[in-house]
Amino acid sequence: DHIASSVLLTKKDTFLTREEYHHLLYSACAMANQGEISRKCCMIKSERDIHPIFPAIWKPYPLWTGKQ
Repeated sequence: DHIASSVLLTKKDTFLTREEYHHLLYSACAMANQGEISRKCCMIKSERDIHPIFPAIWKPYPLWTGKQ
């Protein structure tokens, strides 16, 4: 359920590792292409068009929040 996932993802104590964040980003791009993986993950001209955001927490290791 999308609503339950959104609630869990945006809780204050939800943090994502680099791998989890990149997997989520990749999944979102694949869904934008309706599940069909084309030459690139998303409908973009080059890999340089995707600019991942910086992590919210840097130390002791990088973590992203679910709200980013």
